[in-house]
Amino acid sequence: MKRTLQLLSFITVLLFASSGASAQTWKELITNGNFEGSDLSNYSIYVENVGTRNLDAGDIVVDDKDANNHCAKLSFTTSPTNTQFIIKLAEPLTAGNVIRFSMRAKLEGSKDLSIITEELGKLLVKTGGEWNICTSERVVGAEQDGCQTITFKFNKNVKKADIFYFDDITLQVQDGNTPIVFADALVKEICVNKWDTNKDGELSLAEAAAVTELGDAFYSKDITSFDELQYFSGLTAINGDFYGCTSLTSIVLPSNVTEIKKNGWRGSFSWCWNLTSVSLGNKVETIGEDAFHDCLRLSSINFPSSLKTIEDNAFRGCISLPTLTIPRSLEYIGNDAFSGCSGLTSIVVEAGNKYFDSRNNCNALIRTQTNELLLGSANAVIPNTVTSIAERAFVGCDITSLTIPKSVVTIGSDAFASCGKLNSIIVEEGNPTYDSRDNCNALIETANSYLIKGSNNTIIPHGVTAIAPYAFSGCNGLTSITIPSTVTNIGNGAFLYCSGPNLLSIKVEDGNVNFDSRNNCNALIDTATDSLILGCKNAFIPVGVKIIAPYAFGYCSGLTIIRIADSVKSIYSSAFQDCTDLAAVVIGNSLEKIETFAFYNCPNLQNVYCYAEQVPDAHMLYENPVFDGSISNATLHVPAASIDVYRTEEPWNGFGSIVALKDDDPKTGITDVNQDNTTGKQYYSLDGKRMVTLQRGLNIVKLSNGTTRKVVVK
Repeated sequence: MKRTLQLLSFITVLLFASSGASAQTWKELITNGNFEGSDLSNYSIYVENVGTRNLDAGDIVVDDKDANNHCAKLSFTTSPTNTQFIIKLAEPLTAGNVIRFSMRAKLEGSKDLSIITEELGKLLVKTGGEWNICTSERVVGAEQDGCQTITFKFNKNVKKADIFYFDDITLQVQDGNTPIVFADALVKEICVNKWDTNKDGELSLAEAAAVTELGDAFYSKDITSFDELQYFSGLTAINGDFYGCTSLTSIVLPSNVTEIKKNGWRGSFSWCWNLTSVSLGNKVETIGEDAFHDCLRLSSINFPSSLKTIEDNAFRGCISLPTLTIPRSLEYIGNDAFSGCSGLTSIVVEAGNKYFDSRNNCNALIRTQTNELLLGSANAVIPNTVTSIAERAFVGCDITSLTIPKSVVTIGSDAFASCGKLNSIIVEEGNPTYDSRDNCNALIETANSYLIKGSNNTIIPHGVTAIAPYAFSGCNGLTSITIPSTVTNIGNGAFLYCSGPNLLSIKVEDGNVNFDSRNNCNALIDTATDSLILGCKNAFIPVGVKIIAPYAFGYCSGLTIIRIADSVKSIYSSAFQDCTDLAAVVIGNSLEKIETFAFYNCPNLQNVYCYAEQVPDAHMLYENPVFDGSISNATLHVPAASIDVYRTEEPWNGFGSIVALKDDDPKTGITDVNQDNTTGKQYYSLDGKRMVTLQRGLNIVKLSNGTTRKVVVK
């Protein structure tokens, strides 16, 4: 036999104790609502018909077909015009008290059924034979003072053979004057200032329940937790109220909230970076646009059985969300609702959902009618009934292997962008649109030989004509890249974040008219513009290069020194960002422009040697810096005639010291170097003295493979 009432009471006690409100106790007005007996005369619950006839004892019985699931069954053997379900209370309600009600119900009938009660509002019971948990929490009004019964009225005439089951009824009240004990002092301060109507310095349950909107009370405030929001039972919507609360970690929504809305440009919980836990009430129907956008640490949220709509970008960028369970009630999912949820490992759609499924335990979200895969996870296996994969379906996903069935004929743009852990890509034979020719571990559009997605083990086949934007984005497991002579176009960000730490070799085949790796420089260069697109820790910048492209060396750990040729005029944004081992930079005399984040987060940077007599112009977009604050411990070496100007110009004036260049300082030009996949480990002068970096003239370099090289620095 179930002991549901006792369990719920126990949970209630735990809930209040955990919030620091152990003195807030609920008084039970119904103590016998789980129908464990067979004689209904023992219970203070009965049903009557007001209309054509009186109900008899056969109309309400205890259904004990399942020994673990006793419940009351109301069978409508005829079609009464009005049926009322009445609860007798142990004692009258009192105005100002807070009332909490819970009932488990289900319906075997033709349509959903709403139960209306003045004391509790509307409770929805859905058809289909599935159990629904109906709850309500509100303040007892003056018109309900002294009420000794609660009457439930069905919102429409039921039909013959409809059966209504109900069970697990609990009804509790609490003195509305009981003060709420807040875990966060700032939350209490805000609440008392806004809604303490009796000016006693506390917020009571009744005062909280009387609040119908929050306004800007918590907008971008430094609050840490707000589980006590659950007592604000007068709220029916969250309307952009917690945007930018970057310290907020947990929140519990009131049971009467039906919608989480966007307010102008403010998603309700957007940019709540530290929010880890959200408890939605069981009446929420809509999670609005941008509701939890960029909640980076969100790892726990429940989707109630009432949920119908999840709008655009609702959970975009929630990288810590591990599991996703779509309820059977959900009807609509907007664009990019879960884009960038890279931590997803499990996706399940509840049985009975008419619009979405996760067939064959595929750990993916599929639109049933169109067989389109909308969202994948790290453990996704694409079923052979899927015909299309939506745009950005796997963005940032940690999936390691990918098999495209022959049934898939359409793949949206950026479907697999930033899947940096992919090691294997296979397209089944017989696919009319895509292939992975020559076991190349890449996804290729067959008709135009367009490489859509690469992996850490890709060998780009000869014959590929173009590489898609972000095709290899995040593939930092790549050890070598060879661009065939047939490649004529490489999309933006195609090799973003690939430069380290494992990438050792970059080559372009002879005969390529658009790209080159001149002088065996271990870099990818756009020939027409002399732009260095991609480098690695073994790269050097050859004379003739004019531009260092955005992110060309970004995240290149292992790179300790870089010499920027005299021909370079521009260093674009984030070109060397997050090169965490970079200790020395040598900049040629022709540099004219350097952009935002060019050397951001290079914490080991000790020396920058800049030979430009005219201070390079710093293009700091939105005032974001070129270097970070760590340069306060670094030294800038510049031409003696330009020291005073460098000391007044940003970002150069941020260096800890600015000194004049000396003749024996490192220079930019390096020639006569045979580059290979080895890395210089030790530097020596001709007389055998150990050096930190290469110096002007002839140097001896001992490589990691034990061999030595002569290196001439001009």
